[in-house]
Amino acid sequence: MVAEYQPATGKYYYYTTDQVNSTRVVTDDEGNVVYSAVHDPHGGVQQTWVNTFNPGWKFSGKEQDAESGLYYFGARYYDSTLYRFLSPDPVIPADRALYNPQRWNLYGYCLNDPINNIEISGKWTEKAHRNMTYRAMLIAFSDWPPPVAKALADIVATACAYVDVDPTTRSTPCVGCIEGEIIHWPSEEQILDWHFPDNARLIEMINVAETTLDPYEFGKALHVIQDFFAHFNYGSNHVGDTVLSIIAKIFPELGLKCYDPDDPWAHSDMALDALRITLDLCIQYERRLSEYFFCN
Repeated sequence: MVAEYQPATGKYYYYTTDQVNSTRVVTDDEGNVVYSAVHDPHGGVQQTWVNTFNPGWKFSGKEQDAESGLYYFGARYYDSTLYRFLSPDPVIPADRALYNPQRWNLYGYCLNDPINNIEISGKWTEKAHRNMTYRAMLIAFSDWPPPVAKALADIVATACAYVDVDPTTRSTPCVGCIEGEIIHWPSEEQILDWHFPDNARLIEMINVAETTLDPYEFGKALHVIQDFFAHFNYGSNHVGDTVLSIIAKIFPELGLKCYDPDDPWAHSDMALDALRITLDLCIQYERRLSEYFFCN
């Protein structure tokens, strides 16, 4: 939601959102703030500063039913007071549920981890790759017509996140994802190339990101670049590091250091670097597309 028109007042109301697309500020067409609030990670309103206008889209950019207060995610309704969806997940990624028991909770929101995950449609959870890339693209393409900018952002961000799902690029085994195979095990080369890249692979993907016009290839390259920073210092030891991380979490009394390659707080400075380079590359991508479409 960018803006909405209210026939009763004859005014346009403009939405400003946060990192998960929740409405934070609404201004009228004269620039006056008519709504200002902040949500907690599960959707509850933590504080409201201005409330002279009642936006229909509040938490996570989803429409809120005026009577029930429920949020409509497209596939099902979400109750922010219960932290739960009111109907079961219509899509059960059974292969991934084997590795994350939270997926068996068919009513859960964001795998009970709304800090690191985001729900797009109520069908599945999107990890940080998609959210980070989508927001960076919207910033970079802010001068483009909103429908075009959002469509491009969605293509690039989806391609970036899909690297974790595609059998040819993912880092974990999948059940029945390739015809003729009961379990498909990714090769060590595949895991290192797409998730634990070395310096040479990083340079290769930066070259792709700085030259391609294809939004799909651009998104895939961004995934590798982001993982270089997020998984810094793991490399070929990622299996042992992940096992050590699990042991450290189950038995904290052992005092083991937790090496979690998917925990941005493990290397917060590297996570910030990943954000910066993602935004820089998206800005460069916008310039290339502008030159291609508007100068030819």
